[in-house]
Amino acid sequence: MTGRRLLPSPGLTEVCWLLERWPEVEAAFLDETADGAFELIHLAPADLTRMAELVRHYAVRSTPPFSPWRSGSDPIGSRRWITGTSVR
Repeated sequence: MTGRRLLPSPGLTEVCWLLERWPEVEAAFLDETADGAFELIHLAPADLTRMAELVRHYAVRSTPPFSPWRSGSDPIGSRRWITGTSVR
């Protein structure tokens, strides 16, 4: 692969989240990133503005029933998940 390999900092977090089942692979990815395999970049305000535009463009106009911001019932325990309390 030629050229710069840019990795936005939020992408690093997402990749680690996806690899959490395989700690050795996740650690290897982090090692490779630290060794320069990817150029870690940070988001600029213009990036965030564009992200907001895309979210609005592709958003589903209704709030899902399990949203913690929706009033009423909490059928799958999302409030417990978000607050860190155990779910049985």
